[in-house]
Amino acid sequence: MRGMTAVVFCLGIVLGTSSSALAQVGRYSAEQTVTIRISGLKDQEARKYVLDRLPTLMSGKSHSMRSSTRSNVTTVLLAPITDVQAFADKIEFGDATVSGRTISVKVTKLDVPGAGADALTKVLLDTKSPNVNTSRLALEKLAGMPVQDDRKAEVAKALEPLLVSKSPFTSRGAAKALGVWGTKDSFTALSEDAESKDTFLRREVLEALGNVKDDRAVDLLIKHFAEFQDRASATKALTAMGASKVEGPIASACLTNKDWTVRNDACKLLGTIGSKKSVPALEKASKSDENGIVRMEAKKALETVKSRGN
Repeated sequence: MRGMTAVVFCLGIVLGTSSSALAQVGRYSAEQTVTIRISGLKDQEARKYVLDRLPTLMSGKSHSMRSSTRSNVTTVLLAPITDVQAFADKIEFGDATVSGRTISVKVTKLDVPGAGADALTKVLLDTKSPNVNTSRLALEKLAGMPVQDDRKAEVAKALEPLLVSKSPFTSRGAAKALGVWGTKDSFTALSEDAESKDTFLRREVLEALGNVKDDRAVDLLIKHFAEFQDRASATKALTAMGASKVEGPIASACLTNKDWTVRNDACKLLGTIGSKKSVPALEKASKSDENGIVRMEAKKALETVKSRGN
C-alpha cells in the first residue's frame, strides 16, 4: 500500500506539471496566458492567416504563442493577455465566447482563398497579412513574379493601400512591387509618397513612377533629379520613361540648374538616352557652361549622341 501511495503521489506531480505546462506559454505564467480554441478553419491558408492575425490584436509588441491542430480544432496558447474579454472582443473573423481564460471561436467571416487558388492569388493574400514578415516576403516575391497583363489592374489596386502601411518594410515593398505591376492609374498613390521622409520609400516610389511611365511623373522626377540623395533613383526612373518623354525637360531644367553637379549628371544622362533633339542643348553646354568639368561631360555626351544617329 505504501508503494502504491508513492506511485500515485508521483503520478500526481507529473500530471500537475503537464497540466501547468498546457496553461502557459514561453516565459509567461498561466495567469498571463489565454487558450484559444478555433473551429471552422477550412484549410492551411485560413489557419495561417488566423495565426498571423491573433498577435496583432494584442496591445504590446512582445508575445509568446504556440498552436496545434486536432480534429479540425486549432488550439492556440497566447500570452501575455490580461483582459481576456477585451481581447475576445477584438476578434473580427468569428464568434468568440469566453470561459475563464479560454476563448472559443467559431470562424464565420474569414474570406481566404482555398488551397486550390493560383499562386498569384495566394501571394496577394499574404501581402495583406497582419504579420509584417509574411507581408514583406510576399511583396518581395510579387515583385519578382512574371507580370500577368490581365491582372495588373487587380494587383495594383491591392498594392496601393499598402503604401501607407505603418510598417516601413511593407510600404517600401509595396512601392517596389508597384514598379512591376503598377499602371498609369497608380500615379496618384505613388506621387503622394514621393515626398516621404523615409528615404528608402521615396527612392522606391521614384523608380516605380519611371516604370509606370505616366507623363505626369516627368516634372516630379526632374525635381528629384536636382536633389543629390534622390538623383540615382530619379536617373533610373527618367531612363525607364524613355528619351521621347524626358530629354526636353532634362535639357531645359537640368542643364540650366545652378548646381554644376546637376548639370554634369544631366549631361551623362543625355549621353545615355538622348537623341538628336538633345544636340542643341549639349552643344551649348559644351561651349558655354561656366564649369570646365560640365563642358567636358557635355562634349562627351554630344559625341555619344551623334554616334547613335537617332
